[in-house]
Amino acid sequence: MNTLAAHMVGLAVVLLPACAARGAPQVDALVAALTSEDAKVAEEARAKLEGMGAEVVPALFEKLPKADWTLKPRLLEVLSANGREFAKQKLLKGNETENIYAALVYELSVTCAAEDFDYDAPEFKAMVEALLRAIKSEDKNLRAAAGYALVYDEKSTVFFDHLHEIVPALISCFDTELIIDRHNRGGPAEVVHIGIWIMLDALIGDRLTYDEFEKRGPQGPQLGKPGAGSSRAAFQKWLGSALRADSVKMEAFRKEWSTWWNEHSQLSAAEIGKRMIERDLDLLQQAEKEPRKLDPVVVSSMLQTWTGEFLTTASEARAWWEENKRRYVGPPLPKK
Repeated sequence: MNTLAAHMVGLAVVLLPACAARGAPQVDALVAALTSEDAKVAEEARAKLEGMGAEVVPALFEKLPKADWTLKPRLLEVLSANGREFAKQKLLKGNETENIYAALVYELSVTCAAEDFDYDAPEFKAMVEALLRAIKSEDKNLRAAAGYALVYDEKSTVFFDHLHEIVPALISCFDTELIIDRHNRGGPAEVVHIGIWIMLDALIGDRLTYDEFEKRGPQGPQLGKPGAGSSRAAFQKWLGSALRADSVKMEAFRKEWSTWWNEHSQLSAAEIGKRMIERDLDLLQQAEKEPRKLDPVVVSSMLQTWTGEFLTTASEARAWWEENKRRYVGPPLPKK
């Protein structure tokens, strides 16, 4: 090696740690900006972090368990862009805490991309196991994030296989303030509170409480509600205030679900499914008569949860049920 080459190698050895040291503060500054209440600032930070690709994923993932619930949702959003393969490895080889957060990243990365899970893959099974541990946490927001992740995939039968674990967890945390972007493909998917509420209506109860609640108009304190230029972090902050202001109403809904569940939790999942299908058949008939009071599409979606079929009319739904009632053991497994 000539003198110039040796000098360049020596210079590189000195400069590389310096470059890395400058990179860490830059990442930290961008992470801090994720929780800005200014949407432009927050989205620019998100775009820059995602633009760094998979290389920044380990550093962001390390921050995730220690972050508060203002920052955690924002980190999950960024990690969902490039963190899937990293999350798979953590699911299979990480410790219990890493498993849980890897499960949240993995689930979000798949559903945000509108892709199907490989339900037979070891990482899917590891994800479910980790999320089932998380819904037993004392941390309400962790229960909410994990519980919603377990029931969000409409093709999965995880909710049916673990109904008696999942339902009480969802009831306990449905008033969460979490906002997590799922690259919304329609509906209130990023507002975890609403997503859990709608799923609870699908899984238990004698009526569709959210549909009734929504038709009453805006709820909670509208004064100070974030405007169009506000970030998800700002909206999450406002939602927390709104839910606290509506705490009496929220507790009334929680009590209604809890009472129903306490009366029926001794039934098997298949028996509860039969009851819910019968409820939805009656509701679909009502909705056809008075669509302004109850949206038939909403009822058909609830019915699909338990049947695996999107049945659009009461006559079609009742014909399907007459044919399948005797052999019903739950919704069908996802088709390959």
